[in-house]
Amino acid sequence: MHKLISLRTFIAGLATTAFIAGCNQTYPKWYYQAQLSGLESDSCRQALEQTGGKKVTLPEICDVAVTNAIITHPEYRKTETPLEIRTVESVDILKNRAYEALKADRYEDAILSYSKAILLDPSDEYSFYNRGVAYTNLKLHDEAIADYTRTIALSSTFEQAYNNRGIAYFDKDQLNKAASDFLSASDINPLDARHRSNAGLAYGRLKEREKAIEQYNHAISLNPKQPNYLYYRSQELTALRRFHEAITDLKKAISLNPNDYRYYWQISIAYRKIYDVDNANENCKRANELHHETIRC
Repeated sequence: MHKLISLRTFIAGLATTAFIAGCNQTYPKWYYQAQLSGLESDSCRQALEQTGGKKVTLPEICDVAVTNAIITHPEYRKTETPLEIRTVESVDILKNRAYEALKADRYEDAILSYSKAILLDPSDEYSFYNRGVAYTNLKLHDEAIADYTRTIALSSTFEQAYNNRGIAYFDKDQLNKAASDFLSASDINPLDARHRSNAGLAYGRLKEREKAIEQYNHAISLNPKQPNYLYYRSQELTALRRFHEAITDLKKAISLNPNDYRYYWQISIAYRKIYDVDNANENCKRANELHHETIRC
């Protein structure tokens, strides 16, 4: 039987520089053992054992520890939390404070408040999601992925959690996982063209050109007035040496947004590939005028 864990002790322990550092970096197991030794919790020690010695963040360990305690002692569930623990800081106050910090781009503060809220209520998917957004803005992709994964575990139809986790995987160059998440988001909301376009970007970076084009086809059918989708598809068509199709896409993109230098630069490349030098030079010149820097086409 585990010793009854004190959430008050957890909250006190979290309001330290060690916790803030733990939010932003990963440390080996011995570091957390030292930091958590004062909490005197069997649940903490069990959480450390569950990590298997791998590098994890302090919030992850504490999340596991609190979950262990709640499973072992149902009286610590949200609706049955003793008054003396509830009055440390209510979950709603912590969430509101965290959300205000997130809106103000104070991401470390948001992470701290959301982590405290999660300790009191580990069943709220929005706390994990918003903490993941804060981690994403700090470019802490592993931590963000962990939080988006917890969000999805709590709410399997959380569309934006799949999308954001896909972006984090994309930034880590884990492109198959990224594409899978973008398609999962699209399955949940098939009318959002962005998910298909994001999947196209992942497949494009994998050099799976036909798969990328298929995703852009879907995106364009959903939103034919988004010029970037046409531009992205033209890049894949150019890579497949389908230059005339690429030119058609880029002409449409330019008609929708005549002020993006990338479209002129890309179409100049396609024209040059079919030996249309005049059109290539004309569009290259326009790309340079818009970009205000020398572009070699």
